[in-house]
Amino acid sequence: MSTNFYLDKQRKKHIGKRSAAGLYCWDCNISLCKKGADYVHHWTKKEDWYKSCPKCGKSYEIGNKLGKGVSPCTSFTWAIKREDISKRKRFIYDSNGKKWTIKEFNKMVNECPIQFTHYIGQNFS
Repeated sequence: MSTNFYLDKQRKKHIGKRSAAGLYCWDCNISLCKKGADYVHHWTKKEDWYKSCPKCGKSYEIGNKLGKGVSPCTSFTWAIKREDISKRKRFIYDSNGKKWTIKEFNKMVNECPIQFTHYIGQNFS
């Protein structure tokens, strides 16, 4: 399930969306999607994904720590430029009603190894 982020409580100013993006090799910085990171949200069949990292050969094992070896990752799709989040802004709001500090939000975004900017300026959810 994805989570949308907004500059305001009323959800009028969309920042972007965090989404599950499949398996990722954190050691090689590569998605296990055979078509590449740009296609992580388009290819959902088992055969569209490598069973192990095509670079180092590591595979996902239950119990792998997130962010280590091969483990799940998230993507962030931007609706505005990151620079457009005012430094004076104190909070960000998500679609679940949670209030985030700018520091928390930036940490979360930095933990998304796949980031898309092709929707900047477009209205999406």
